Amino acid sequence: MFWMKLIIKEGPKYGYNLELTKCHLVVAPQFIEQATCLFSEFGVNVVQGQRFLGGFVGAKDEANQWASEKIESWVKSISY
Repeated sequence: MFWMKLIIKEGPKYGYNLELTKCHLVVAPQFIEQATCLFSEFGVNVVQGQRFLGGFVGAKDEANQWASEKIESWVKSISY
């Protein structure tokens, strides 16, 4: 956790203000408990999947659900 504490402490000097409540840490299902325990003091959201740069990172079933919702919204936008 040294690196996380270092970013929180030194980041603002360089214009990097970390908003931990907006951070999402994507981990495999078997590591959810450990990651939640490790990052609980920082308030980081531990998740199995998350939207990222117009795509999706994480669990396959969550990615499929995200893609389905995205496709459905596109279909609605071009339907009469």
